[in-house]
Amino acid sequence: MARPACEKYRSAAEQSNQLSTGITKIIVKTLEKVAPNAEFDLKGFNHLVRKNTHFIAYLVLGGLVMKSISYLSREEGDR
Repeated sequence: MARPACEKYRSAAEQSNQLSTGITKIIVKTLEKVAPNAEFDLKGFNHLVRKNTHFIAYLVLGGLVMKSISYLSREEGDR
């Protein structure tokens, strides 16, 4: 039996959060080696990692769209 769409979305969101939390833990462990006396708030740091990841993903997508538009407008000029 198929699950409702909201349940699928929640599951995907939970998987995404688990993945980013794992990556954040790796980053924090690495930073603790560099600065052993520093304390890191895992939840806050995870939030920062997730927001920056979204920003970078949209930045890359925006750059690809701009490049595509530039390429297509050049193609139009050649006709």
